Amino acid sequence: AAASRGWSLRFLNNAAYLWRLLQTFQEPIRRFLYWGHARDDLWLTLSHSDTTPTRPEEDAVVKVSDIAAAIAADAGLPWRFRFSDTGNKHQFVGCNTSAFARAWSSQLGVWAQGVTGKVDFSAIHTSGGVPSLEGSATITTFDKGSEKSSDTTWGGRGANPPRGESRIFIDAGHGGR
Repeated sequence: AAASRGWSLRFLNNAAYLWRLLQTFQEPIRRFLYWGHARDDLWLTLSHSDTTPTRPEEDAVVKVSDIAAAIAADAGLPWRFRFSDTGNKHQFVGCNTSAFARAWSSQLGVWAQGVTGKVDFSAIHTSGGVPSLEGSATITTFDKGSEKSSDTTWGGRGANPPRGESRIFIDAGHGGR
């Protein structure tokens, strides 16, 4: 399916590689989409102890503090994300991604969304690809780090970008290790 949309699909399991990859883009990145687990930081791989997710090795964790370090190492990084707006929100779809989305939004000066609480990915099979929220979970939208809204549905376009647009889709912890 990725090739039919003109996407180059790569599975990532190393945070340093993610930042190096972002430096290679010459054109603006309209939207960064992360699907996976987080506990403030993003987990690029996922294991379980019984039914409880366990934190991966440090090199597979994209830390909130990595955003500032990446900008310090590559001053052009915020420029690559300059076309973010209410219709092109960077989305961090997964449990506990709100803190990362706020930092991403603030430090890159973009619109972003993240979740406070848990996401049920199994719902994508019956909803046309949209995960559902569990219990009191909410999706928070940020503009340049300021909270703009909190809701229980994804605002803007869904996670399936149209053909021909430059997007990064990170599907973490769901295979491809």
